[in-house]
Amino acid sequence: MLFISIPKSASNLLVSTIIEKHGFYDKTRAICSVLSSLSTSYEYEVLKRTHSEFVELDEAALKYIESNDNAILKCHIPPTENNQKLLHKIKKVILLRKPEDVVLTYKRDDESGVFSIKDPAFAFCVTKRGWLKKAEKTGLLQELRNFYKNWYNHTGDSLVICYKELMKDTPSIVRKIESYFKLPNKESIIFKQEHYLSKTFFNPWNIVSLCRLFWRRRYLIKRRLAPVLNIHNLFFQTMKLMLRRLIYVVLGKPYKDFYSSYMKERIKQNERGAVGGMWEEMGILQFEFLKLHGLKPYHMFFDIGCGVLRGGRHFISYLDKEKYIGCDISPEALRVAERSINEMNERSKQPVLFQNNDLKFTEINQKFDYILAQSVFTHMPKSDIEECFQHIGRLLKEDGKFFATFFEDTRERISFRQTNFYYPYKTLLLLGKKHGLSIKKVSYNHPRRQRMLCIGHS
Repeated sequence: MLFISIPKSASNLLVSTIIEKHGFYDKTRAICSVLSSLSTSYEYEVLKRTHSEFVELDEAALKYIESNDNAILKCHIPPTENNQKLLHKIKKVILLRKPEDVVLTYKRDDESGVFSIKDPAFAFCVTKRGWLKKAEKTGLLQELRNFYKNWYNHTGDSLVICYKELMKDTPSIVRKIESYFKLPNKESIIFKQEHYLSKTFFNPWNIVSLCRLFWRRRYLIKRRLAPVLNIHNLFFQTMKLMLRRLIYVVLGKPYKDFYSSYMKERIKQNERGAVGGMWEEMGILQFEFLKLHGLKPYHMFFDIGCGVLRGGRHFISYLDKEKYIGCDISPEALRVAERSINEMNERSKQPVLFQNNDLKFTEINQKFDYILAQSVFTHMPKSDIEECFQHIGRLLKEDGKFFATFFEDTRERISFRQTNFYYPYKTLLLLGKKHGLSIKKVSYNHPRRQRMLCIGHS
């Protein structure tokens, strides 16, 4: 026997009364378990956050319902077109209640601790007006109205019962259900209405009551405040970075020392996120870009600022043996990179990784077909970029290409957090010309709007 109910319609007490009278099996939990694995109905996404049964039925679920005639199945199946069609010929009792009353019952039960609504939007709602307003704003009230209206107008085999009727004359409603399912009319059992008719004694002006309420809602409040807390954390992280940068300036230490310490801290927090996140997306973007510009497995490739091998792992797998060389300012990043090579089982390719504290590249005495500096100039002062331009020509073959990204702006500036540098394209063009390099911008679809330079011999 199938009972479909709008939330907070006294369905549990009604079902337990019939079970006690007639000795049926209660398979409410079983049907809820079956339904929870089905896809959510897009028309009832807000209600699904609190009740798992707001799903689209399939043939398997229908067979399960049909095979349990001798048991009671109670759930909140939504009246979608698909569900109404599947359940058209199934005998069912439909329990309905006015949507506004349902919302206010959510309020009462949440305040008394009987039931906790799982939507963080209601974390700070206290008054009736506040609950109704928030229910309207979130779409909860509209979904409840659709549930009420569509099941009320259902044309299939069903017995519709309204909450007020159930509360007013429970024995006659129970007899009506027995008659509908052709059950024997046994001695009446008292339907316990106290819980449903009781009024809440919650006083929003009582500090103790408010504290208890918000303590019960602490997880909802935490979820609700998450964006604010993130802004709070970001502010203090920014202040911490600016203070650290000031200390390095006062001590006369170069920017690269500051940035190295910054990366050390970031890698401890999140190895993959330390290099800017978008692990898969950015790794593939770099790799596909260089393949598009002619990179072949037999080419010598130098990865400046290889980091934890976000892009490097794709190049190592693609290139022939002893063709990949990578460097980075951070020893912590290189340790993670070495571990990644072992996990990839690519040690046979013999990639070379080393730490460099400047951009003179004195550790290298060979020439490359392709050099990449992804998100390197974006974190460099102009003096370091010039040092790179001064020595990079020595590493490039005659037809070699050096690709480097930068943040473009109309003027030279550094970000508020002291970690990103912005340059006019003309500034880098003149720097390259000064050191015998030709520079041009090429198309590069970077998600954070970094521009790509293609650099070669003049």
